Amino acid sequence: MEKNKYYSILTKTGQAQLTNTAALGSKLKLQTIKIGDGGDDNGKETSPKESDIQLIRERWSGHINDLYVNPENQNWLVIEATIPDDDGGFYITEFGVYDDQNNLIAIGKYPKTYKPNITEGSGSSLFLRVMLQVSNASQVDMKVDPAIMLASKRYVDDILNRHVVEAHNNPIPVQLFLLGKPEILKISEKNITDKAITMTDYSIPSGAKAFIANISTFNDYNGMYGADDHCVHSFGRNNVHSDRFWTASNYTPAPWDIVSPLNDVLITHEGQNGTDWRYGHCHGSHIIPLTKKGLMKAKLNMGTTENLMHHIVMQIFGYFK
Repeated sequence: MEKNKYYSILTKTGQAQLTNTAALGSKLKLQTIKIGDGGDDNGKETSPKESDIQLIRERWSGHINDLYVNPENQNWLVIEATIPDDDGGFYITEFGVYDDQNNLIAIGKYPKTYKPNITEGSGSSLFLRVMLQVSNASQVDMKVDPAIMLASKRYVDDILNRHVVEAHNNPIPVQLFLLGKPEILKISEKNITDKAITMTDYSIPSGAKAFIANISTFNDYNGMYGADDHCVHSFGRNNVHSDRFWTASNYTPAPWDIVSPLNDVLITHEGQNGTDWRYGHCHGSHIIPLTKKGLMKAKLNMGTTENLMHHIVMQIFGYFK
């Protein structure tokens, strides 16, 4: 009786090829994986043997997508491939791994699986992962055809993780530029009316950068009440008191259009009336860009009165080059 119900083995050809490559100091190049149905349209179990030179009945053939050593056992090779969504209409019960000379190197018994065809109304790719035990995994390599190579999930995850770590360890220098003169608006219940704010006297510095992250260096840009009056917020948000700041609520009147001549970054600088800094010291670095048309709409929320909010300073920093 077989030790495992589903298994893979090196064929005699595969054993000979590995012995030969070891003697020559070269590597066996695996290239193709083929799957079959055991000779039955309904899928028939097979009993692969070392003497096999082909599958009982081949139903699909494709390039190996990834080949790597199993981290839990250095003599286990993991072989991956993907059957596209437009291939199907058959069962899988057997598989074979071939080298770049189309020699059957390994053969295996696969759990009975149906691969539907897209015309059956359930077209989806099928991911194959099989394992092969060899005496020395370093003797085996994969031959790649870049024209049809697919990136495996493991490969994509590894690349993404590598870039995340790299970005974390090597932050991009930030450059911010004031592109307009701040405009101060007095707020009171009596004068809340439709108002457009347009930044003026803007210019684009030649060294403007597209990446913007932290604006703490602009804390020395004084507000109405002096050097300590610096609070940077994203437009349309107050981290502490969201019920009494710029929001997208339905309060009427007071839809304000903030118009920028460029696709810039809008930052609000706000402070409470002189004796109470409830809204003043809210250091933040939330930045959002304007729309491509340079226009953003917002409304003053209910409860925003002269007693609660004495002034608002609109500033535009940064430039997407």
